[in-house]
Amino acid sequence: MKWADADSVINIISHVYAYAQHIWIRKRRAAKKTSAVSVNRTGTEEVLRRIMKDVSLPPKAEVYKPLYWDGIRYSGLK
Repeated sequence: MKWADADSVINIISHVYAYAQHIWIRKRRAAKKTSAVSVNRTGTEEVLRRIMKDVSLPPKAEVYKPLYWDGIRYSGLK
């Protein structure tokens, strides 16, 4: 996302924490989890839908879709 305002970012972050807690409470098998586990369980589109709920972005804000990344790429390394 680019061109988001501070209020939108704070709102999104609070939704990320609430979503992660929802996932972690349902599945307490592992003692240590990361946000990647939450994304892997439900998919990126579901995560985006939930964390953007009730968020009003400024008109110039851009949300990149689809959310996808395949890891870190380092230029010059093979």
